[in-house]
Amino acid sequence: MDLYMDTFTTGIWNEEASENPFYAENSFCYGYNVFKDVLGKASYSEYLYLMFTGQRIAPYHEKLLEKLMIALAHPGIRHPSVHAAMCASVGGSRSAAALMASLAVGAGQSGGAHEVRLSLMLFQSAQQDLNTWAQTLKQVFDPQQIDVWFDPEHVPGFDPHLKTAAPTTLDALKHLADAAGPESQTQWLLDHYQALEKETGNGVAITGVTAAALYDLKFTPELAEYFYLFARLPGAAVQAEEARQNGVKAFPFFHDALKLQDEA
Repeated sequence: MDLYMDTFTTGIWNEEASENPFYAENSFCYGYNVFKDVLGKASYSEYLYLMFTGQRIAPYHEKLLEKLMIALAHPGIRHPSVHAAMCASVGGSRSAAALMASLAVGAGQSGGAHEVRLSLMLFQSAQQDLNTWAQTLKQVFDPQQIDVWFDPEHVPGFDPHLKTAAPTTLDALKHLADAAGPESQTQWLLDHYQALEKETGNGVAITGVTAAALYDLKFTPELAEYFYLFARLPGAAVQAEEARQNGVKAFPFFHDALKLQDEA
């Protein structure tokens, strides 16, 4: 059998073969020549949007995507996904292991990427109708179809530890709403987040703000989950490397919380 006859089927990527079987003569993403056209004419956010949606991004959407990537790039050193990367790195793990730790810890449905997916599904169902939101929120805790995930313990997109949104979350929401425009889902969330907080009993979270922005950007829930996973990796990476450079002696260890007991 000719080893070079096997092919992948993809509508996203296409390559023109060169004389070297390991390299392409030209590479196309949704029909756009990446190295001859996109690289010289497009911004990173334009190219990213093309890959995720297959469409050219509108100018106001480009601004929204840029702002969203800034808001998500560094979740803070107290965030479990960043802390996981720091722990891995200071313990001697290599770069890939530190980022895998960050991805694993930040993948779930309690402040993680899967919560963004579930939150975006809520926005798709209820959109900009408070009455529909009220009905949809009542169904969040209904038994779900069998899945690898447990049923949600709180409303996706809202923080179970807060009664109202954190100041940084509100700052992000305001900037994203300004970029998204007056008719956007993000602006609607800014206008109605207090009503939703009253309905849920919890403050809107950055996962919910992200879901609203990705709804405006026409992301699918599945791709929104992927986007949220990698969008927060820059902060995890730089904090992991700093922790490695500083060494284990400079890393907090909560020894006062440990109670050792003699087995004898």
